[in-house]
Amino acid sequence: MFLEELKDYLQVDNLHISIDMNVFDPEIAPGVSVPVRNGMSYDEMFKSLKFAFKNYSITSADITEFNPLNDTKWKKTAELVDDIVQYMTNSRLLKIKIKNKNKNLFMFWNT
Repeated sequence: MFLEELKDYLQVDNLHISIDMNVFDPEIAPGVSVPVRNGMSYDEMFKSLKFAFKNYSITSADITEFNPLNDTKWKKTAELVDDIVQYMTNSRLLKIKIKNKNKNLFMFWNT
C-alpha cells in the first residue's frame, strides 16, 4: 500500500497537511483554478486523511486553490472544502479528547 510505504519513507511523527484543490477531478471539484482530469476521488482523499490522522500528529493544515468564481451553481467544491475542514477538525478534536480522557474538554454531536 502506498500510504504505508510513504510512512516508512518519511519517518516523522509530526505532519502538516496541505490540500491543493486542483488535485481533485473536475467532476468532483469544478471550483478550482486549474482543473485536471482524472484527479483524486472523494474516497481517496478521505482514506488519506484517515491514515494521516491515525499515524501522525497533525500540527497544521491548509487548503489552497479553491476558486468560488469557478464553482458550479451546486457549489460542489465549496461542499467538498467544508467536508474536508469538518473531517480534519473533528479528527483533531477527537485525538485531543482521547489524549486527555480524564478531562471533559469537548462535547460532540451530530446535526
